[in-house]
Amino acid sequence: MAEAYKCIQGLRETYKEDGMSALLVATPVRVAGCVFGIVSSLILYGLLQERIMTQPYGEEDARFTYSVFLVLNNRLVSATVAFVILHQKKLPTTPLAKWW
Repeated sequence: MAEAYKCIQGLRETYKEDGMSALLVATPVRVAGCVFGIVSSLILYGLLQERIMTQPYGEEDARFTYSVFLVLNNRLVSATVAFVILHQKKLPTTPLAKWW
């Protein structure tokens, strides 16, 4: 409980110079931009994965058969980017929730 309180206090300190109020005020344009960005990136990811999985490549016209490998790479890159952004903004990277 005390760790969660410390983390919340750290977030408040990080966003105290007008950042928290801007974060909490969600205008319709901002929400629409977030929705558009998320949906667009998921559509692009789906199209790229479909292309990788269906197009033959190489001299023997082989096909990529391990979609789990693509998903693993996607998750690793996403986690790395998220960690780098949190680190650059000096936000806590430790989880707030209990592991169980």
